[in-house]
Amino acid sequence: TQQQFLSFKRYLIQQEYYNRNKDIQKYEKQVKELKKHIESVVSTIDYRKLEKLNKGPIGQNYETTRNKLVHNISTYVLTPAEERLLCRGWNFCIESKITKTDDFKTDMEINATKLESHCHPSVFSTICHHLHDYANKYIRNINKNNIRNISDEEFHAIKTLRNNKEIIISRADKGNAIVVMDKKDYIEKTNNILQLKQFQHTTKSLQKEKEEEMNKYLRELYKENTITKELFYSIRSTCSSIACMYGQPKIHKNGYPLRPIISSIGSYNYELSKYLAGLIKVNRVNKSFSYIKDSFDLVKQIKEITNAKQQVMCSFDVDALYTNVPVKEAIDIVVESMKKSKTIKNTPFNKKQFKKLLELAVCNVPFRFMNEYYIQCDGVAMGSPLGPILADVFMSKLENKLNKFSKNKPQVWLRYVDDILCIFDNKQNIDNVLEKVSEKEKSSLQKS
Repeated sequence: TQQQFLSFKRYLIQQEYYNRNKDIQKYEKQVKELKKHIESVVSTIDYRKLEKLNKGPIGQNYETTRNKLVHNISTYVLTPAEERLLCRGWNFCIESKITKTDDFKTDMEINATKLESHCHPSVFSTICHHLHDYANKYIRNINKNNIRNISDEEFHAIKTLRNNKEIIISRADKGNAIVVMDKKDYIEKTNNILQLKQFQHTTKSLQKEKEEEMNKYLRELYKENTITKELFYSIRSTCSSIACMYGQPKIHKNGYPLRPIISSIGSYNYELSKYLAGLIKVNRVNKSFSYIKDSFDLVKQIKEITNAKQQVMCSFDVDALYTNVPVKEAIDIVVESMKKSKTIKNTPFNKKQFKKLLELAVCNVPFRFMNEYYIQCDGVAMGSPLGPILADVFMSKLENKLNKFSKNKPQVWLRYVDDILCIFDNKQNIDNVLEKVSEKEKSSLQKS
């Protein structure tokens, strides 16, 4: 009857509701267990990173962030697709298929060999086995994926930007932003830097001659048993490439000047410079009294300052610090500041040998820019492992002379690389201090 049919229909609906509700409760229980497990293995730092990634402003809501991420100072007008692409930032990776599988596997194996000296042979064998399986699985999965992680318009924008020979796309000096410049302006500004007395144009590359000179001295040290076989082979140079100069626009300054960087990765002196930088760091006796580690350290040091109403805060900037460091003087300061024994601590070198190695690493370094060859006669290269520590040593010497000032001495002097924060009494003559320091060291301090 009709009544029985409706009753049966109601019974079926109730059963369906009961079963689905039962499934929901089961799934909720599983979710709670999974969440509990994740909380036990994932740290709060990981949660913050995930939360930051999930916000995803880059490439999604680029309208509100593009002025911070992309600075177009060229005459070329970017299309919306090109702008969206650049707004994704330097760390964005475009997913693509792996066509050269042998090269991919070779790279995996080369990286795996770096772990061999750090683990037991049985553990290393297991790692290699897992990496081999992962490589094969990754190749299969990536080649099955037909969906790109960028739109068709953005993919086309890659080609148009790459084929545009009138612009240069560069990383900004600060802020990890992207700068689009006219190529002719970029070359002109870089050439203006290369006109400085610290650089000298050459008709040919001096890379081979410098490599042979360095290797010859290292070979002498090896034959004298001054250095071990392992050290000799780790710091000598074979089949090196010449260092390359490029510039990063300073978007926070008027006129967008370039910061010159000479990338020495792969050059004849890179491994030696890296090794020597490590030795200096270990053997350096005293850090500068002005040293600050980061912004938190800065706050910690200035929070106890009183009488703020009677004081003036001022910041200085060293103009082109790395380029203006007198390299031979910096080397002498480093050698003299090391332990005053015949052999430097934790190294087999005496002072004479150590000085010679420093000179081979940073003096008259050849590099190229736009297929033209140069040598850096003075100053240290930003891009060399020795650059930061030699610049810091030189600045430390300058700052130690501040203690000899009889008057107009700043009450606080803190420095992070080439940025200096000072606090003076409001009756002191700040410009006079600036002039005296610059004159004493023939450096260029600028008040900001």
